[in-house]
Amino acid sequence: MEAELPKRSNLPPALADSVSYVLPSQICLADYKRAVIFYWAPWSGPAHAVWTELLSKLAKVELPLQILLIHYDYGTDPMCTTLFGTGVGAWGETCWLRNGEIIGREVFGRCAPGQTRAERLTRMDELIKELSL
Repeated sequence: MEAELPKRSNLPPALADSVSYVLPSQICLADYKRAVIFYWAPWSGPAHAVWTELLSKLAKVELPLQILLIHYDYGTDPMCTTLFGTGVGAWGETCWLRNGEIIGREVFGRCAPGQTRAERLTRMDELIKELSL
């Protein structure tokens, strides 16, 4: 599995120390002041695209936060339902935490009917701003 996770050497330098690979069972929401949890699937084009966009946006803000990656092998863990909701499909699922509480669950790799990619990415910007409060 380690070979399937994004390499630390490919991370933006500003975020290299912020990224952790975790098991869902290791997550206690109350432990996180600011965090983004990402559902990682190495075979998923949408997951790769969202991961790249997320890192690009987060690298531009000076915000102390943690980025947690959960490998798709653990998608059936009950904590994944808590974090991402039901129907996880490796479409760039994210869970956003502030002060130990979930402030957003978003699937950025798939648009709702009639929604544009730009609208989806605007939501990512809104969540990043909300993390900074």
